[in-house]
Amino acid sequence: MRKFKSSRRYFLDFMEVFKKSIQSNSKKILVVGNL
Repeated sequence: MRKFKSSRRYFLDFMEVFKKSIQSNSKKILVVGNL
């Protein structure tokens, strides 16, 4: 369970960085739309 929580926190941190990168790179928005 601890591994899951730590990986979940890492995932949330990754999403924060990913969102910031999207704001600086409009091309990534198209990639997200295709997912």
